Amino acid sequence: MIGMRRVISFLSFILGSTCLLGQGLDLDELDCDSLNRLVEIILEEDLYERQSYQAQVPTLRRVLEAKACDGMAGLMVLEGIQYYNQKNTLAAKSILLQADSILRLQYQETPIYILTQLWLGLNDLQSAGFESAKLHLDKALRLSQHIQYGKGIFQAYLNFGTAYINQEQFDLAEDYLKKAVAINEEIGEQLWIGYAYLNLSRIAVSRKDYMQAIAYNQQAEQFWNTRQYDKGLYYVHLHYGAIYSRMGEEAQRIQNLEKALQFAEQEQAITPHHTYAILGYHYLEQAQNPAKAADFFEKALATSQFVDGAKVSELYTILFGIYEAQRDLPAIKRINSILLEVMQSKAALAQVEAKKWQDKELLLERQIKENKLLLESKLESELQLERRNWILFFLALLMGGAACLAYIQYRSNKLKKGLLEEIKDQKRTILRTQDQLIVQEKLASLGQLTAGIAHELKNPLNFINNFGEGSLELIEDLQEDMQAIRDKVDPAAWENLMEQIEDIRLNAKDIKENGLRADRIINSMMEHTRSTSSDTLWQQVDIHQLLDENANLAYHSYRAMKPNFAVSIQKAYGQAIPSVELISSKIGRVLLNLLNNACFAVHKKQQSLSSYDPIIKLTSRTDEQFLILSIWDNGVGIPKSVQREIFTPFFTTKPPGTGNTGLGLSISYDIIVKEHNGKIKVESEEGQFTCFYIHLPLERGGDWED
Repeated sequence: MIGMRRVISFLSFILGSTCLLGQGLDLDELDCDSLNRLVEIILEEDLYERQSYQAQVPTLRRVLEAKACDGMAGLMVLEGIQYYNQKNTLAAKSILLQADSILRLQYQETPIYILTQLWLGLNDLQSAGFESAKLHLDKALRLSQHIQYGKGIFQAYLNFGTAYINQEQFDLAEDYLKKAVAINEEIGEQLWIGYAYLNLSRIAVSRKDYMQAIAYNQQAEQFWNTRQYDKGLYYVHLHYGAIYSRMGEEAQRIQNLEKALQFAEQEQAITPHHTYAILGYHYLEQAQNPAKAADFFEKALATSQFVDGAKVSELYTILFGIYEAQRDLPAIKRINSILLEVMQSKAALAQVEAKKWQDKELLLERQIKENKLLLESKLESELQLERRNWILFFLALLMGGAACLAYIQYRSNKLKKGLLEEIKDQKRTILRTQDQLIVQEKLASLGQLTAGIAHELKNPLNFINNFGEGSLELIEDLQEDMQAIRDKVDPAAWENLMEQIEDIRLNAKDIKENGLRADRIINSMMEHTRSTSSDTLWQQVDIHQLLDENANLAYHSYRAMKPNFAVSIQKAYGQAIPSVELISSKIGRVLLNLLNNACFAVHKKQQSLSSYDPIIKLTSRTDEQFLILSIWDNGVGIPKSVQREIFTPFFTTKPPGTGNTGLGLSISYDIIVKEHNGKIKVESEEGQFTCFYIHLPLERGGDWED
């Protein structure tokens, strides 16, 4: 392999041997020039993908710092790539920006500087967004072309292709990826060419050209097989699984997912918890092999990096059901112990949150007291000023200075007016602070009460659900056993007995269905409480980017549940809309709720009409006080009789069984009105359209009158 030969040749030159990192080479013996060159070769030949080189990065940093070498920027790029591969985009961007600052001071168009821009672009695709990533990739491509650096041009084309796939601009993406393939033939095979073929395969899948998708994927597989690149082969077989899933060939899909896991187990940098979970569901639901499903679920939890605690709880609940059916008491005790620890940790977290709210309450009380003292001080100042003015007035009379008297009166009125305005402002501040304190106290109390109730209901509800499920299984076993003695029972008695067993089965089924419905309601109650105690970081936000991200998320989430769903999303954003200070995560949640409702409305109408074009329109504008957003759809609309109730908790117009509990709009109302001091309104005509208007103050804490 080219990279390995260059490293061996280089190390042979400086040490007279062919020792590689981790195989006897003492980095402390190398001088700065040799160390700097070693870092350059690791970057240029993509050797950082090998774990033996990754393990040596801390040692390289120690030696470079100890010898005060000037090659620290290259090492920072290596560390940034490591953080990126660990999906720690914040740390990756921080250290890559440090490297960028050092290299810009040197003002040299070097391959390492170009690689820094390429990895900053890749990192921004995962965090900051497409526009930020495009700036870095444009710079990397321009510099690479200027110094005729073929590897940089190749990787810039490849990264642009990936970026445009994420933007669903498949024609542009295909053009860049084919350019990457063409230049790779000129400069020699690069490790990353496999990703170009893999992304071309993704584009073919989006066009439903599955044969072409398999052909591209085979090219990636063949290339990475020769390089023995396990990480790439893992992604190849994972993608085979996605292709065969679209083709409806389940056996081929599972075979490739299991083969992907074989490569993942050889590559420590991969955490295939999602793949384990997918296989677990397959063996539980399709293959009817609970034992094998349990094994995959256990592996998914062992390698899990789920941020969503609900997903982990769901897997533990499934395992509990499997072990309960198998009467595996030790496993049941282990699962119960883990679930107990989870609940205890949540209780501890709730106590921390409660303490945080108490501290906020004390702070607000202290601010109110300080404002009152300030108000009293200003009133005292006003009285003193008034007394002084009267003294000056009488002095003016005594001196007979009519002109002086007029001047003093004018000055007094002006100062008095200014003080009165200040006092009014202070009064408004105090009243607003008091109102916020009352609202926060109510929300905190409601959140603690609701969380406590939900916590207490959760455990007995789990037993109801489990025993409802178990009862259904026992009834099925009983019905099978009864068939064996049918000939020995009187026919009339047999019919009566089977009717009673069927009644019991229907009762157990109702218990299970209503238990699951109650479970969804409790989960929504807990979600409602989290809306009063979640992160409250206010920051300047590009509202159009936030709208685009949530529209994309809502569309693809709904499409994942309804594969045939399609809708035209039209945008009419105002020009020069300023960034607004708000809580990004919470406003994003409001937008996602409204967009999900819009998708549901147009899909419901689409099911009943053959000639119908579903449309969702997003608009933005400003007036003197507000940033005004609107989300319009031409779906089924909302009846006038219920429009006043849609923001009431637990009220919903959606049919039972959809997983809806009627809390989405209630939470959205609290976030907009109570937390952001804004307004949310709805206009709708049944069968024609629905439009939600969100008014957000341009200045944080701004007052408004309805």
